[in-house]
Amino acid sequence: MALVADYGLLAVEPFVLATDGDTVKEIPIELPPGFHGGSRAILFYVIDIAGSPIDLAVEVEVNNEFVHTVSFSQDGAHSMHVALPERAFRTQGPHELRFRLKDNSLGEVRISQVALVCRVSA
Repeated sequence: MALVADYGLLAVEPFVLATDGDTVKEIPIELPPGFHGGSRAILFYVIDIAGSPIDLAVEVEVNNEFVHTVSFSQDGAHSMHVALPERAFRTQGPHELRFRLKDNSLGEVRISQVALVCRVSA
């Protein structure tokens, strides 16, 4: 049986995390049929920093496990990708992705086009 890559869009519409608003966004993850457990998946997203951030950092978690922090001190849009650890997904769900403003972050981020690429059996 061959292994191929598959992707799913987890969040297309943008959402905002801000010091004076929502600081956490949780997104359910539905793995595709034939998901190859134990292999690395790659998370892609676009992050747009508005204004003048001060020590702005966003943490990313999968299934309550920390996987990535990204920090910014200048505004602008950035395309991000993160290789997730092999243990990030169990073959049985449910699964959840969480973006969180790190404590003491000041500013606002807009996140969109969140996608997950993973191996599946063909």
